[in-house]
Amino acid sequence: MPRAKARKRPPASARRRVSAKDRAKNEKLEALIDELSTAAESIGIRVRRERLLREVGYHVRSGLCRLDDQEILLVESDLAADIQVDLLLSALHGRDLSGIPLSEEAMQLIRGGPEA
Repeated sequence: MPRAKARKRPPASARRRVSAKDRAKNEKLEALIDELSTAAESIGIRVRRERLLREVGYHVRSGLCRLDDQEILLVESDLAADIQVDLLLSALHGRDLSGIPLSEEAMQLIRGGPEA
């Protein structure tokens, strides 16, 4: 009886690794998400980053909604970090953030300046 061929695992050099540059970019985006979430919370927008489940008959999407008198920003946690940043920026755009300490980068992005 012939033996089945064993599948070889690709060499470590061929497996995808996250470069130091990509890791630094992801950390920067996560820090920005935290900063923008804190800013949103401080002006009364509740931010919920979670996996949004979908059932037959309805589709939940990320975005700003209102429940009674509370604004809630639902953010799909599986979304790319840059898309999560965009959702937070759109929720903060046009709001009075004068009393909230934000980094210069965050303020530029909220005003519509250069991307991160």
